[in-house]
This record gives sequence, C-alpha cells and structure tokens, in this order.
Amino acid sequence: MIIGEIRFCGVEDVLCLEELDVMCGSPAWSRGLFLHHVASDRGGAVIGMFLKGKLRGFLVWELRGDEAWVVRIGVHRDFRRLGLGSQLMCAMEVMAMAQGCLRARLHVRSSNRDAMGFYSAMGFRRVELVPGYYSDGEDGELWETELPFNI
Repeated sequence: MIIGEIRFCGVEDVLCLEELDVMCGSPAWSRGLFLHHVASDRGGAVIGMFLKGKLRGFLVWELRGDEAWVVRIGVHRDFRRLGLGSQLMCAMEVMAMAQGCLRARLHVRSSNRDAMGFYSAMGFRRVELVPGYYSDGEDGELWETELPFNI
C-alpha cells in the first residue's frame, strides 16, 4: 500500500484534476465541473492523493442530507491497485461521518466490472439498475453502504 499526502483540492489543482480525469478513460468532466466542486461550500469536497507533489488520484463527493455521495473518483493508471482509491474512500468516510452521514451512495456504469469489485470490497451493495443514467445512454447502477465502511 502506498501512502501519500491526501488533501483538499483547490482552484490551483483544477488543471491537474482535469488532466488526470481525461487519462482515467471514461467521458471526462469539463473544467467547469471541477471548478464548481472545488469552490462548493455545501458540504463534501474534492480530495486528492499526491505522491511526491504530483496528483495521482482524486475523489469528488457531495453531502446530501445524511448521505455522502461519491460523485467521481479517478486514479492514475500507473498507480491503480496500490490502495490509493481505498485511501481516498477512507478519507471521505471520515469527513462524511464527521458531518453526520449515515451512509454512502454512488452510481457506477453497468459495464464497469472493475469498479464494482472495488466498491463491493468497500462494503457497497447494488440497490437498483438505473436505465440510461449516463449521458451516452449507458445504464447505471445505484450502490450504497452504511458508514463506517465494512471492510
């Protein structure tokens, strides 16, 4: 397991977030979406995993009532399966619980079996299929777990 610096991302990190997001492979977010999330004061955050000062992973989450919603997560392809995603999820878990969250939820593409395996290992379970959830028409699946994670 690699342990790097996990910190909040700010406006100064948006270009790096955008570059890493493009590299992660799924339809990339616009710069405006990252700017919106790093500037939001409605709970949640954009957190980044930095190794030797370089962004290698990120997680965007939102506070919705007593739920923490994982909105986007990405890890540099050369650093996958080393625990960065799990560390980001655990950092979000601590922040979410400190804000009174009782569960975490997210959507995942129906074709993304690797992500489903990752979320399952974090204690998430599939709740429902959401036909045509993604802008390209692909189905999504709603997954959730109670907090703290059961790992």
